[in-house]
Amino acid sequence: MIKDKDKDQKCIYIIMYWNGASLREKIFKICDSFSGQRFEIPSPNQVDARIKQMSGSIDDAKNVLK
Repeated sequence: MIKDKDKDQKCIYIIMYWNGASLREKIFKICDSFSGQRFEIPSPNQVDARIKQMSGSIDDAKNVLK
């Protein structure tokens, strides 16, 4: 039987900021000091472009397998 205190605990931090390359670099440096993964969420006006890019990458991977 596994007790609650024996389970792995995970934390998620969502950091939002507007503009400022130096602020972005400082935030990335702090986040990279932790042992987790960093995921960037695109802005609403970049979503379509990212979907198209990911679809292209998936198609390329499928072609390699064929």
